[in-house]
Amino acid sequence: MKQRTALMSLLVMLFAIVPVLAQQGPPPSGPMPLEFVLRAIDLTPAQRAQLEPLMRARHDAAEAARPAAEAAGHALADQVQAGAFDEEAIRAAAAAVAALDADRLVAEAALLRDIRALLAPGQREKFDRLLGPPPNPMAMRPRR
Repeated sequence: MKQRTALMSLLVMLFAIVPVLAQQGPPPSGPMPLEFVLRAIDLTPAQRAQLEPLMRARHDAAEAARPAAEAAGHALADQVQAGAFDEEAIRAAAAAVAALDADRLVAEAALLRDIRALLAPGQREKFDRLLGPPPNPMAMRPRR
């Protein structure tokens, strides 16, 4: 009787867990977010303390740049969808978006450089492996 009760309990738990697991879906593709990579490389308390101001500065800079990036993106979209074609205005708006994107990428590369400088060789290897290859801008272009 006890075996039957244990088996029934196990079956009930399986039937409860399987739908929850099925709803999670596949893991996201692409590179792992930086915060997850940093959690996965077993940082020492001293390393965590050194990384905290770097990550806070990254967050603050991203928040400060967000309004300008959104405004530039909207301005570009407005120019592209405008009733009258104005190549010069579209190019100027696209250049503004590109300049903000370049600033973001340079800041990201500088942050990665600073993080790598704090890591031991084994941690650096794992960090680079988990971070994945750099994105290929040509692969992100829309196909025609």
